[in-house]
Amino acid sequence: MFIHLENICFTYSLGMPFETEALKNINLEIDEGEFIGLIGHTGCGKTTLIQHFNGLLTPTSGKIYVEGVDLNKKGVNLRLVRQKIGLVFQYPENQLFEETIYQEVAFGPRKLGLPEGKIEKRVREALKMVDLDYNLYIERSPFSLSGGEMRRVALASILSIRPKMLILDEPTANLDPQGRDSILSEIKKVHYNFGITVVLVSHNMEMVAETVKRLLVMHRGEIILDDTPREIFEKHANDLVKVGLGLPQVTECMHKLKAKGKDVYTGVLTVDDAESEVLKKVKKTIKRQMLKECNL
Repeated sequence: MFIHLENICFTYSLGMPFETEALKNINLEIDEGEFIGLIGHTGCGKTTLIQHFNGLLTPTSGKIYVEGVDLNKKGVNLRLVRQKIGLVFQYPENQLFEETIYQEVAFGPRKLGLPEGKIEKRVREALKMVDLDYNLYIERSPFSLSGGEMRRVALASILSIRPKMLILDEPTANLDPQGRDSILSEIKKVHYNFGITVVLVSHNMEMVAETVKRLLVMHRGEIILDDTPREIFEKHANDLVKVGLGLPQVTECMHKLKAKGKDVYTGVLTVDDAESEVLKKVKKTIKRQMLKECNL
């Protein structure tokens, strides 16, 4: 087990007039190599939760273990924990600050005290992982790039420290469809090619439905659902609507057909799945009609 959260509670401004309980008795286990989605309406506690994973926030009560190490224990090396768990905040381009892309991606390895030769190797590897040509990009300013390219550089700057887990908070926010698909493709490749554990925070139901293998749903500081996307979108559609969330459009369409009496499978997650399901039903209908006409 990579991360274990035990009865985690967190309250902002504890003891103050504007005290706000953000997390309530969170129990969660994450294994190495998982690809997890985290969804919930704004203010439900998603960002607060992920900032506990690498010790950026300390719980008001409860315990957090990373590879068996209690983060609350006195003397724990949080710097080492943050090398293992890379967190890319929403709008990561706002975190860029170096003059060149090389310096930006090299910042983490340099802070680790690596010699220059190893730093250059890390920069090359990280840029390759996000599909940016080393020779074309290293001398460019991060601020001369497109939004999608800036996201890739921010991702590379985290990957250069070789984390075991990558946490991304709304990584495709405000990107056009091409930029969104591009950055999502790079995240998938990083996960599948290098076995990095990924936690993807998003409001985009289509994206999590098509990408992640396990889905966590948060509401008012609690994890209310934890299952595969297919199981959640098929069996808990009403629960999602009640907490202010929707379904992937194609899944919602199948639920509407089901409500109208059509015998369709509501656990479809992609347009291709829906097309296959509809064609299957059409073929069955045609076959029944033909058999009926033949008195069979």
